[in-house]
Amino acid sequence: MTQDREKIKKELINFQIRSVDLLGSYLSTPKDLEINVQEFSFDINLEQKVDHNLKSLVVITNIDVTSINDTSKKLGSVSTACVFTIENFNDVIKMDDKKLSHTISDAMMEILNSISISSTRGAMSQLFRGTYLHHAILPIVDPKSFTKASKTK
Repeated sequence: MTQDREKIKKELINFQIRSVDLLGSYLSTPKDLEINVQEFSFDINLEQKVDHNLKSLVVITNIDVTSINDTSKKLGSVSTACVFTIENFNDVIKMDDKKLSHTISDAMMEILNSISISSTRGAMSQLFRGTYLHHAILPIVDPKSFTKASKTK
């Protein structure tokens, strides 16, 4: 077993989902109700927040659904917050006091992001049931494909 797998195995043992919360949802009323099932596009954004007091990490997932032909028109959206309690918090999340930032292993973030995206997929399925977005099923995505966005003040 490689070192990365050993590290993941150790980290996996010490976290759990504390909650999955719906932060918001949106469904537009389109003028053209003849939307093809194959014409959906998904814009996925992830944001991680650390709560030192609760020894937890929150992954906020925002997904906008658009038509593949016109990505400027939002057809619907869902936002969720997945809260993960991390037992060995100080070993997994390293604080850099000089930069006022946190470091989390890429492997751990991929796992938490994957769980968060999957949970949001389930929320979308329930929220859009019976609407014209009923078949707008978020495809399975590789959490490695997400890049860290740089934040500017």
